[in-house]
Amino acid sequence: MKICFITFGNVTDNATLKRATGLAEPLISRSHFVSIVIEDTVDNRARLAFECPNAKALFCSRRDRKSDRAERLSLARSVDPDVVWICGLGTRNWVKFRNSDQRPVCIMDHVELFSGIPRMSWLRRIWDAFVEWRALMTFDAHICASRYLDNLFTRRLRWLLQKSPTFYYPYAYGKQLKYQDERLGIELSRRFEGKKVLLYMGSFYENYGCLDLLEAVVQLVKERDDFVFAMMGSGPLKEQCKLLADTSTLKGRVDVLGYIPEAQLPAWFSRAHAFVCPLRDTIQDWARCPSKLFMYLPFKKPIVTSPIGEALELLKEDGFFYEPGDLDQLKEALSRALDAEDWEPTVDPLLHTWESRADAWLQWMQATFPMVK
Repeated sequence: MKICFITFGNVTDNATLKRATGLAEPLISRSHFVSIVIEDTVDNRARLAFECPNAKALFCSRRDRKSDRAERLSLARSVDPDVVWICGLGTRNWVKFRNSDQRPVCIMDHVELFSGIPRMSWLRRIWDAFVEWRALMTFDAHICASRYLDNLFTRRLRWLLQKSPTFYYPYAYGKQLKYQDERLGIELSRRFEGKKVLLYMGSFYENYGCLDLLEAVVQLVKERDDFVFAMMGSGPLKEQCKLLADTSTLKGRVDVLGYIPEAQLPAWFSRAHAFVCPLRDTIQDWARCPSKLFMYLPFKKPIVTSPIGEALELLKEDGFFYEPGDLDQLKEALSRALDAEDWEPTVDPLLHTWESRADAWLQWMQATFPMVK
């Protein structure tokens, strides 16, 4: 089978691209040809070289939307694919094969409900809703990164009298997490000697819960001094979080790190005592699939989060849950995670590797599109 992934953006800020680079080598090792249409950036080239060196890279540039679509379509046609896998709904990578004698199976990978993002303007959300409905009438099949999206789009396809299949297909973790920078690991052990590290990795947006976390930590430092709270990521509230971290209450207890290169993450994850992934009871958080949850799994540490969407679907009884917006419960969940010693999860991380995801997708393809070999 010849599979062509169509991607958009830079790997540092577009998680949908990681689906292509993560699946490429497992699919190639199972005797399939994989090509990836990808923007030509330093980060993307480094990711390809490290994670999927045997995939055929088809580099494109960023221009206007019409030119971007035309270039991606031309590059995809050059490899004569059996399957075109579009990583993330968007107008720049909306590739359609018309008037083709042997048109490939075109699959749209839905990773989020963009019309449900509250910080977007209503005009933008109306446009996104139109694109979401239109995609259901356009593509041959639909990959859904969350159970919420799978259920929602299955209902919508039924309303539209469309027979396109859906496939529930969460993210996974890749081999890059196996390789730890030993020197950085030693440095972090010295830096946080005698302290347990609570680690937040994500965007610094209000609806991502970063300010709630700091409020809960303010209360927690009054009760215990055995931990440090580290925050990594970027976003508009990063500077505000830095200012809060420099207050007398939190100084020396909160470390706002900013963006951390992915090659350094294994060392940080190994040093962490527990991870924090705040979620809210919103359509956006029910519909999305936080890729970080799967990256945390192989380290077998407590994960403090809310029983929302994919966190509940994945962790079940392993989650150190709190009700969204309840700062007292959040503080207690953080404290329980800090108290957890010799904790063992029931979730098997090996079920959530890109290798296991590749096998699941190939089985689904064989059952759904048996004519594609």
